[in-house]
Amino acid sequence: MILEKSCIESTRPKDARTGYIYIGKEQYGEKYLHRYVYAVNQPVGFKFKPGEQVRHLCHNRACIEPTHLAIGTQKDNMQDSSKDGRLPTGLAPYNGKLSDENVKQLRREWRTCKYTAQELADKWNISKRYFFKIVHKDRRK
Repeated sequence: MILEKSCIESTRPKDARTGYIYIGKEQYGEKYLHRYVYAVNQPVGFKFKPGEQVRHLCHNRACIEPTHLAIGTQKDNMQDSSKDGRLPTGLAPYNGKLSDENVKQLRREWRTCKYTAQELADKWNISKRYFFKIVHKDRRK
């Protein structure tokens, strides 16, 4: 998507956990600045429905340019991320440490019986617990 305007980035501090600009619900009625900016740019009486999120069309969490903000759901957000290639891929979608090819190689090495589980976990920079999930195919078949 091509956006006509440039991002307007807030200089306020970001929430360390989420990366969004925290403003405090008590004072503004919204916890995060982008939600507040979206709401004040809507018709009087606008209220968020349960489950609605404000998506950054520019993918910049610090952006508060109203034309870069759109209402949607978590599903919409994840579809945007996937379509734009911003989700990790591979065996561990939540951290993307291993590609499918890495997984095949790790399983081949394990079948040789030349390495301990800990040696292979260390080699591939994963936990031993996660290693066993991979070799026992609890993660990607």
